[in-house]
Amino acid sequence: MGIGNLSKSQDVFIMKKLIFVYISIFCVVLSMLSCKKNYIEMTIAGRNHRHWLKKSHATKSQAYYYFDRQGRWYIYDRAYKASVLTKYDGGDIMLIEKWSLTNDTTINIGGMEYCIRECNDTLLVIKNSMSIDTLIC
Repeated sequence: MGIGNLSKSQDVFIMKKLIFVYISIFCVVLSMLSCKKNYIEMTIAGRNHRHWLKKSHATKSQAYYYFDRQGRWYIYDRAYKASVLTKYDGGDIMLIEKWSLTNDTTINIGGMEYCIRECNDTLLVIKNSMSIDTLIC
């Protein structure tokens, strides 16, 4: 005898159905998480690449973050009253010019982990242990 008044073959059938349902739910949840990650990547880097202006109240010069779909990340500076963007080389600091999403709430930029506070087509707010950065597009 199986569970209650069911036969052993009916128990096996029910268990197989339950396993199938659990696996199906797991796959749906996994695909939803993957879709969200792809959406965030597309929002940050666009189809090919995207520039984001870093908001700063401390300086009149402007810094732009460049993200592309291949995982490259650069910083460009525009000096106050200048019309030319120049790539920031980091000076004495060796920059890791790569970015990636760790998950749908964490982005790694140049080897530093940032929590994504807000992400849409015009605003990206990221936070690490030292600062909160607001980027606008």
